[in-house]
Amino acid sequence: MENFLLNRDVNFVEKNMVIEYGDKKIKFCNNILQVIQKYVQSERKSCEAGGILIGRENCGNSNLIIEFITEPMTADQRSRNRFLRKDKRHLDFFKKLYEENEGVYGYMGEWHTHPENIPQYSFIDSNNWKKIGKEMNDIKWAIITGADGGMGTEITRAVAKAGYQVIMACYNPQKAETVRACLIEETGNPNLEVMALDLASMQSVASFADRILERNLPVSLLMNNAGTMETGLHITVDGFERTVSVNYVGPYLLTRKLIPAMVRGARIVNMVSCTYAIGRIELPDFFHRGKVGEFWRIPVYSNTKLALLLFTIELSKLLRDKGITVNAADPGIVSTNIITMHKWFDPLTDIFFRPFIRKPAQGASTAIGLLLDEKEAGVTGQLYASNRRKELSDKYVHHVQRELLWEVTERSLARWISS
Repeated sequence: MENFLLNRDVNFVEKNMVIEYGDKKIKFCNNILQVIQKYVQSERKSCEAGGILIGRENCGNSNLIIEFITEPMTADQRSRNRFLRKDKRHLDFFKKLYEENEGVYGYMGEWHTHPENIPQYSFIDSNNWKKIGKEMNDIKWAIITGADGGMGTEITRAVAKAGYQVIMACYNPQKAETVRACLIEETGNPNLEVMALDLASMQSVASFADRILERNLPVSLLMNNAGTMETGLHITVDGFERTVSVNYVGPYLLTRKLIPAMVRGARIVNMVSCTYAIGRIELPDFFHRGKVGEFWRIPVYSNTKLALLLFTIELSKLLRDKGITVNAADPGIVSTNIITMHKWFDPLTDIFFRPFIRKPAQGASTAIGLLLDEKEAGVTGQLYASNRRKELSDKYVHHVQRELLWEVTERSLARWISS
């Protein structure tokens, strides 16, 4: 955030103004200068004026172009020697512009006038700008995959209520828009945005992550919630078995590419399953067939959840020094679209498991706690179930294939990670 005090003798109107700031150049467009010219304190009764500056990075370099400005509004506090930006419509204008242009424009700083020919920062200015800086830094972003599903909707609702700006990363954007509209009405938080994401396509995952990075979003929460349980062997265009792609490889790539966007204190939560306990990682068949031998959906699903748990443990070690936490949430057996009955024995399975099946809100509560509870801040590399930490045996903490799985996954995704 930059702050600008302006000499009243400068001729603003004739042309654009360029300021060199370190290794950057900041260009003020003519319309910006014309607005500021209106508020130069040339009379003794003139009050200080101010607002916010909005701009973008110039294509091809890191220079900045200031293109939009807000002017003093009715709720702002103004006097001869003081300006305090109090009217919330300044930020409303910025947020609307930001959303309409998909994050192209960013908040660049504050401007205000002083009555002196050569202005100096005052103690009031300093304190006010510190407060404004905190206000802008308090804008928090969350990314939730599968945000329109059963548990995804519950997680999105909780995160929206907590005041986050939420990216709903969904396979079916049209369906997600309906959920988004309902959640905005329920939570009163208008800052929910749907973005298309197909975890079965590495190009889709990479493009999604690149768009987030291009927008310079400071990501505080990443919830890898989306999942599937395929009923037959389906191979993606990238050569991965589809359950493996959606449940493990896609979330892996998404997380790896988004790490540069994550702020210190950010939380990553991966949705696993109690079935990790029966999972096996059989390389190289795991990536391309889900398991050795004939396809069977439950073992394949279990294998992906074990892989995601091992990824959680390994990544937590690598990100510890960055202040980013990584944990896994086991929702239990939840009534979602994943539990669909197609085989002849499934009606009997359904009768057996039905008493143990949780509603989406119950299943989502563990992940919500890991994302939002203050008491979980700093906790990393852990598995939680039923809102409590679950001790993992050495079999998983020091799994014999944990590092090998990481290495093979990195090689398999190298061209998308580096792109």
